[in-house]
Amino acid sequence: MVKSALQEARLRNQVQQDN
Repeated sequence: MVKSALQEARLRNQVQQDN
């Protein structure tokens, strides 16, 4: 569960960087 939240935050960060 914790890993999922961390992975989601990382994915979101990547998308923001792409923008």
